[in-house]
Amino acid sequence: MQKENVNATSSQAVMSAAVRYLQDTARLSNFRTLDHDVHELIEVLLMTDFVEEKELRNKVVLLLRHAKYFTQAFEPFSDQEIKNSFADYLQVE
Repeated sequence: MQKENVNATSSQAVMSAAVRYLQDTARLSNFRTLDHDVHELIEVLLMTDFVEEKELRNKVVLLLRHAKYFTQAFEPFSDQEIKNSFADYLQVE
């Protein structure tokens, strides 16, 4: 991933990449429980010395937020609705 792209990129290309990422992620077996799984893992890590590392702690907080936002975004939809939407979007491009 780049912070700056020297070539012009269309919004459509960016959205297509995002949809492909989401489609791949939604195929993971724990996609519905991602936030819970991440929280469980972090609880175990908090019992170690890593808590002293401020930079690592900040990354963990961001990871927790990403997992929470991801699962919340798809919560209202069934697995089949999500799969169909991804397929429909990618066919249109």
